[in-house]
Amino acid sequence: ERVEEVAIHEHGRWMRERQRQDWTYAPTRDDARKQHPLLVEWKDLPDLNREKDRQTVRTLPRLVEMAGFRVRRIAPDR
Repeated sequence: ERVEEVAIHEHGRWMRERQRQDWTYAPTRDDARKQHPLLVEWKDLPDLNREKDRQTVRTLPRLVEMAGFRVRRIAPDR
């Protein structure tokens, strides 16, 4: 459940980053025109790409630890 939540946030972060760089949606990717077919909301993202975001989230803690840091869960602000 937590992986899904973080994957959704990660996709949103990726979209905002691309949009700040003037990328827009198009049905086919065109790097020269900065067009990308995955600039869609999570609900419209193909399952294969959702799974890629989930896998990224699952891998992040190991990468952080390999860099010499620790991952800890903190309590949300109340």
